[in-house]
Amino acid sequence: MVLASSNEELLRSAEFTTQGECMSLHRLSYVHVAVSAYDEFRDFYRRFGLDETSPGRFASTHGGEQLRVERGHVNQVLEIGIGADAPEDVADVAERCRARGFEPVEGGGEVGVVEPVTGVHIRVRVEDRVPPEPYVASAPRVDRGQLVARSRVSPRRLGHMVLGCTDVDAANDFFITCLGMRRSDEVIGAVFLRFDTDHHNLALLRSSHTWLHHMAWKVGSVDDVGYGAMQLIDSDPAHDVYGLGRHAASANYFWYLRDPAGSLAEYYHSEFDDLVEDAAFWDPDPAQDPMPVASWGPQLPGDFFAPSSPAPRRVTTAVESGTSE
Repeated sequence: MVLASSNEELLRSAEFTTQGECMSLHRLSYVHVAVSAYDEFRDFYRRFGLDETSPGRFASTHGGEQLRVERGHVNQVLEIGIGADAPEDVADVAERCRARGFEPVEGGGEVGVVEPVTGVHIRVRVEDRVPPEPYVASAPRVDRGQLVARSRVSPRRLGHMVLGCTDVDAANDFFITCLGMRRSDEVIGAVFLRFDTDHHNLALLRSSHTWLHHMAWKVGSVDDVGYGAMQLIDSDPAHDVYGLGRHAASANYFWYLRDPAGSLAEYYHSEFDDLVEDAAFWDPDPAQDPMPVASWGPQLPGDFFAPSSPAPRRVTTAVESGTSE
């Protein structure tokens, strides 16, 4: 474990770096989804605090445009964008994919490939890293209006997402061998993978079909987690799902809200994202006991891992229906 003995001293240090052992792919840059409740979905994420820069395109304050939404007959994840440091890293992904029998499409400085288990299109391109958040010294004097947040909560960046997956082992193999992700932990059947010093950027949950469990958006404080959640719950109590609590594996503070597509939107805050120096910090200990979902918080809802959308209906072929000539 590599953490500063004093967070304040660490954050003041000009020599401090969050990169540790640099990894070529470093973040989720965007998620592209199709939803049937298109207008309601857009309204929810505006109230959630994302900035709708154009119809169906949403930006966080630090990560840029990170959510793309289009109309669909069914709810599904269409594409995941991933940021790379340099063109050589993009080319390396293409080479690794080909070496493992996949067929990447290259062009325009990016590479695209379909992850075969989930069917989600993965697009890798050069993206700027989200800079670490600077240390802000405590003000010597404050007034009462500064004690508790009362302004709109604006997520800073997309931190991670969780997908239902029919074959977690095979999908893990793709993300680890083709994209160079590292395994962090497994909690109640979900395998957590990461690019850099976040505990996870992607988690795969064993399921009967592919579906979006949640997207997690980082905010600036625990106060923002609670205040943002309560703003949505006050407008519609049905949004409330699970929170406030603190995860056991990542130590993130969390609150989960239900969006109009049936998936979850998570506000989270982490004290570790900008303090962990070494990407190996989160490597699992094989002797470690299994961890629960939360170190503390309300009781986990019984339907927390229930699919947000039904399995796609299988189309019967003419041969199977007996109508072929």
